[in-house]
Amino acid sequence: MTALGPSRRLARCKRFPQLNLSRSVRCRVRNKSRFGRAAEFGAWAHHEFATLNLLHTAGADVPCPVKAASNAILIEFVGQGGHPAPQLRDVRLSPAEAERLLEQALRNIEIMLSCSVVHGDLSAYNMLCLGGHLRVIDLPQAVDARTNRHAKSLLVRDVANVCGYFAAHAPTPSLAHSLKNYGTSISG
Repeated sequence: MTALGPSRRLARCKRFPQLNLSRSVRCRVRNKSRFGRAAEFGAWAHHEFATLNLLHTAGADVPCPVKAASNAILIEFVGQGGHPAPQLRDVRLSPAEAERLLEQALRNIEIMLSCSVVHGDLSAYNMLCLGGHLRVIDLPQAVDARTNRHAKSLLVRDVANVCGYFAAHAPTPSLAHSLKNYGTSISG
């Protein structure tokens, strides 16, 4: 849903299922039942809002968070003329654009790491491209790099996804080969 935010700028509402977290539900969350996992959606809204706020403040290219409610967040609309920006995977890139956007994507990964955040699902599906500029989206699954035992493997996968995507747009075969190797070699 798209609406005007408090500053009269277009904003997008992202809704999460809302559930009452009774004692029984909290037990199901701890036990990781199907219902328990569904109950976690409400917490995801607040987690994504807090993560967006942290990263936006740090200078990452993420939509500006506007407001959070119990099961929804309002974020800056990324698009033009009321039309949403396309996912990076749907944009045709010249080799020069690809090189510039790769640098921007890697810079965003560095900013996230400086905030102890690993996206956990970063790919050309979770980056929007508008006017030659990337915006990283969909962060409810982001993890704390300091405390999550899977953070390193998630980071490796994020970097491999980004490098693999841009390798297909590299201006030279040697750069494409280097990107593929970099994306798969950082796990060591």
